[in-house]
Amino acid sequence: IFLYAGQGFFRKLYSISENGPAAVPLFNIIYGLLVAVVTFVYNGFAFETDIPTLIFGVVNGIALFLYNISGIEAARTGPYIYQNLISTFGGILVPLACSLIYWKDSLSALKIAGIIIMLVALFIYNLGNKQEGRMSRIYLVWVALNFLANGIYSAVNDAQQRVENGALRNELIIIIFFTSALITIIYYTIRPVDISSVKDVSLKSWIYALLSSICAAAAINMLMLTLLYVPSSILYSTQAGGLMITITILCMVVLHEKMGKWQWVGNALALVGIVILNV
Repeated sequence: IFLYAGQGFFRKLYSISENGPAAVPLFNIIYGLLVAVVTFVYNGFAFETDIPTLIFGVVNGIALFLYNISGIEAARTGPYIYQNLISTFGGILVPLACSLIYWKDSLSALKIAGIIIMLVALFIYNLGNKQEGRMSRIYLVWVALNFLANGIYSAVNDAQQRVENGALRNELIIIIFFTSALITIIYYTIRPVDISSVKDVSLKSWIYALLSSICAAAAINMLMLTLLYVPSSILYSTQAGGLMITITILCMVVLHEKMGKWQWVGNALALVGIVILNV
């Protein structure tokens, strides 16, 4: 929980400390390559994959590329507490919809209740934000893209695990993060940026990018290891709930973001809905 919180929070700090043209590509390349290399080392320098995992990995590399771009831009233009809430919803609701539509899974009454509670939480949270006029349209566009990218990322990961029966997890991570870095290089070659601006990136920004990437590499590999010992239903509900609490505290204490009464109610309901969905 703390590692995943660190990944997102240091990315937020990077976003508000670095606004140059090289900011997004620099972060994506560092983030993608560092996680891919660390996972390759953790996997004993072994790499063996098949066609389905390769396809899933490339698709999720694109999703991760979009997730980081939208996450950085959203973090520059609005509150991180709300961004984290919506991103969490995407990582839960999109794969849930895919499991119903594509995998023909069924929903229990308890899970239906959890979905309803989460949607009510979102309505209440937005009601408070609308009353306070806290969010711009461009911020909401980036948050919506972050929701979708995180949802696709989670749904594709779930699909790979279903198809491969839990195998090739580390290989999937390597492909995803290497692809994200490669797509970044290709995209910003086609749509060139002033590479010379990298020299203007502050030491503080470099540190934030590295810390976010290190936290991500450690968190992802620890998650894969923990899944061997803890049921996924317990792990994901604990992680999602713990992340919401941790990020909210960090944003309020470090970034001095404030929440009104409606935001508190919305966050509390969202936490209840997440736990119920993962029971």
